[in-house]
Amino acid sequence: MPIGVIQRILGHSNRKTTEGYIHSANEDERNAIEMLGKIDIFTAPLKQNEIHPTNRHSEFWQRKVERPDYKSLCQDIQKLGFVGTGRKYGVSDNAIRKWKKHYDSQFKN
Repeated sequence: MPIGVIQRILGHSNRKTTEGYIHSANEDERNAIEMLGKIDIFTAPLKQNEIHPTNRHSEFWQRKVERPDYKSLCQDIQKLGFVGTGRKYGVSDNAIRKWKKHYDSQFKN
């Protein structure tokens, strides 16, 4: 296992400190370090039934407003127009257009 990885795991800010710990480690500790090198501890495997990872794209986490479902959105656009619907949800009329475009592209596929 690279010494930089061990340094990060142990939380050392100085590489010399990590080297000192490695040289003073006994046989069992060295074996444990070797075993850690063989295990991929930095990525979690996906479950069998999980198609997509749980962490979504960054735009999803930056959303400030809960989007309505497609049917409600279309009804609001029909009644209020894009500007009125945007005012209702606290977003711009262009955001409403993007929401509708996003929903339309999902339903086409």
